[in-house]
Formats: sequence, C-alpha cells, structure tokens
Amino acid sequence: MKFFCANTKLGLIPLYADDLEEKKKLKMGEVYSCEIKLARNYEFHKKFYALCKMGFGNSKEKFIKAPNLDIYRKYAIIRSGFVDLIQTQGGIIPFAQSIAFENMDEAKFEEVYYGVLDFVIADIVATKEDIEKELGDFF
Repeated sequence: MKFFCANTKLGLIPLYADDLEEKKKLKMGEVYSCEIKLARNYEFHKKFYALCKMGFGNSKEKFIKAPNLDIYRKYAIIRSGFVDLIQTQGGIIPFAQSIAFENMDEAKFEEVYYGVLDFVIADIVATKEDIEKELGDFF
C-alpha cells in the first residue's frame, strides 16, 4: 500500500482523498513498517500533463490528432529523446520512458518536462514564454 502524506505537528496526514481511503484500510493499534521517501512535486507533474494536453490539442501533425492524450504524451517523450530501446526479432523498438513517480526522480522528470516543452514549442510553433504563461493559468 502506498499513499501520499504530509508531515504536520499532528503527525503524518494523508494528502488527498484517495490517500485517506488507503489509510482507512490500516487497523488501529496495529504496528506497520513504513518507508518514507520525499515525493516528486505533484503540482509539477500536473503541469506536465497540462503541457501535453496543450500540445495534443494544438499539434500540427495531423496523424497525432486521432490517438488519445496518453499516446500523444508517450510520442512527445519519445520525440524528446527519453526512450528505452527494446531489441526484438524485428529490430529495435523505442518505448517512452515511464514518468511514474516510483520510476523517475525529480531531477530526471525535470529533464523530461523541458525536453517535451521544446518538442511542443516546435510542434505548435509557439514561444516558451507563451506556453509557460498559458500553463501558469492552470495553477
């Protein structure tokens, strides 16, 4: 079981509604072993998805409009150079690196964000300032 929590004067408090639901599964009085790790910046993660949504909605590449946002996100990650190459009998296949919290630390995620930002800028023909201004409106 994993959930996000914040450290307060009262102790560790579940951060989001889903996290509270996970905590409720724990029995009172039981002893649990916990691994504490500093979580990646969740707001930055949401900003990344807002960037992908913006790129997907404004992409010049006609073929990319048919797939869903998740496929566009993976495509943008690959085009930004963050790939895992898998050797198959048919050749090498690129897969987008996973941006899951447990698979990527904050520093690497920041590299991916700025790589995808550069890709989106080129794809939709916008400036970094325009995109950052638009994304600032999300938060």
